Amino acid sequence: MKVYKYIVVLVLFLSSLQGGDGGRLYAQLNTDRITAIGRNALYFNDYVLSIQYFNQVIKLKPYMAEPYLLRAIAKIQLSDYQGALRDLDATIERNPFNPGAYYTRGYVQRQLQHLSDAESDFSQALVHSPGNRTYLLMRADVRSQMEHYDEAIQDIDYLLRHEPESATIIFEKGVLLLNQKDSLGARSCFQRSTELEAYNSSNWSALGMINLCSATTTKPSRTFPKLSRWEANGQVTISIAVFYTIVATISVVPSQTSIWRFNMPLTKPPFISTADCCASRWATTTVPKR
Repeated sequence: MKVYKYIVVLVLFLSSLQGGDGGRLYAQLNTDRITAIGRNALYFNDYVLSIQYFNQVIKLKPYMAEPYLLRAIAKIQLSDYQGALRDLDATIERNPFNPGAYYTRGYVQRQLQHLSDAESDFSQALVHSPGNRTYLLMRADVRSQMEHYDEAIQDIDYLLRHEPESATIIFEKGVLLLNQKDSLGARSCFQRSTELEAYNSSNWSALGMINLCSATTTKPSRTFPKLSRWEANGQVTISIAVFYTIVATISVVPSQTSIWRFNMPLTKPPFISTADCCASRWATTTVPKR
């Protein structure tokens, strides 16, 4: 008899969850669970499945911003940039204070070569998360592509004031100076980056390229062996051989050689992930104010 009573109480309790305040509680628990499952699918690169879960959450709670953002991330991984852009617009419409949403939309705009819109989104992200390292590097990259080199260098200099020994940031400044045809300034940056990160082949490659295009051929011969020492890739060794062939063919490299034709890009932007876009994560990547 007691067992029967407990069964009746359990049935009445479960029935109460389907309506009234209990129904809202059940829906809340249900959407939280579905979102968690969708996040797991996203983490394990099952993007189509994660989109299906986020679709369910959006259907139940279309006013929430998070599922739109998560679905946009999944669509980015599938290269559906137009679909991701629509979801990010919906995210910002529902929560205009999330810097990760602006950053992600800026990334999409960059991929679509909407550079002015990308710069605007990265700037807006910096309004809500001032001094963020990733945002500043991405905005500098977009400004470089737009040939706004002075503004891009301002972003890099801001970072260097807080990270003066960062070989990566010094290297990026060298690339920007190279685009401005300031080969001496670029060489100084690349030289400093090799001192700070002697095992990074990109630093030696850039320095060697600068030396190769100078008026003398003696400096490259001292630089490229170090590059081949740090880079095991056979393609680099082949490239060095090609450079030596060129140097052996012409006795002196003309000083007017257009070194900036090599079009060295800034660091490749990080691939969008869930962690990149969650607002709660940004505190650990923000450069402190002076």
